[in-house]
Amino acid sequence: MNSLDAKANAVGYGGGEVVVMSDSRYVHLCGNAMRFAPCPRDDESAPTRDEEVRWCEGLDVGVITGCREQGVIAYAERHKSLTDPRIFVHHVKENRVSAILSCQGELGICALALCREAQRLVAIGDIPDHNILLWDLQRKLKLSSISARMSRALNVSFDPTNMNMFASTGTSLQLWEIEENGEVVSSYVGDLHKEDRDIVYHCWAMQGTLFLASDGGEVLHISARTGGR
Repeated sequence: MNSLDAKANAVGYGGGEVVVMSDSRYVHLCGNAMRFAPCPRDDESAPTRDEEVRWCEGLDVGVITGCREQGVIAYAERHKSLTDPRIFVHHVKENRVSAILSCQGELGICALALCREAQRLVAIGDIPDHNILLWDLQRKLKLSSISARMSRALNVSFDPTNMNMFASTGTSLQLWEIEENGEVVSSYVGDLHKEDRDIVYHCWAMQGTLFLASDGGEVLHISARTGGR
């Protein structure tokens, strides 16, 4: 995986996820738009693609994710005053929205994840329920909704080696398995064993392990199955 050089132009970047869509291009939210920008190259004389800004559909878009394998980006409305916020699935090459998913009853969407190997999307609803929503993108159908209030989930990601498993983090780590009928069940819950620590970020690593970062500056490397360090 290529990292973004410190010299990358970050005009309009207001925080949040940076989605690398190819070896030469990344995208992030810029207000209510998506800003596509070229990745820096070692050879500065080599030609690069120009920056491009595409306006998002919807109101107060606040979260974005992408899947370079499928060439799609998903972004969602986050504002708590919206009724039934929506998720938009955008095909990058065709420059069109291929699906609009209504999250009925949610106050907003705070996290999204796309599966690399299947047309699945997971969303996390905002407080107070922290609902986990699983979507089949091919059928534009919500398969399951289950609360992650116990762990106050705010982040989510698919296991890159297992399309039937994903993780969410908040006050604790929670692993979820997708059953054959599309239902989602919790398979593991673990925390940092410190009441004043929240998990602010996580990412998958080799051999079914996870890196967890806490709001206290700690970084842990644990087994996704056992929680062992």
